[in-house]
Amino acid sequence: MNRPPTDFGAHPLIPVPEPSSTDIAQYIEQITLELYHLARHKQLDLLAYFLTMANMEAQEQARSSQDGFRD
Repeated sequence: MNRPPTDFGAHPLIPVPEPSSTDIAQYIEQITLELYHLARHKQLDLLAYFLTMANMEAQEQARSSQDGFRD
C-alpha cells in the first residue's frame, strides 16, 4: 500500500516551516467556529456547546502563545 506524500507538492529545495503553536491554535479557533455554526444550524445543541468550549480554549491558547508563555 502506497503512503500519501507528506510534503503536498512542496518544492524539494524550499523548506516548509513548521507551524507555530499560535498558528495551530488560531486554525483550531477558526475551524471550531465554523463547526459550531454547522451544529447550531442543525440544532445539535450539545455538540455546539462543546465546540464553543473548544473555541474558547483555542482563543486562550493562541493568546498565551502570542504573549510568549508557550512555544
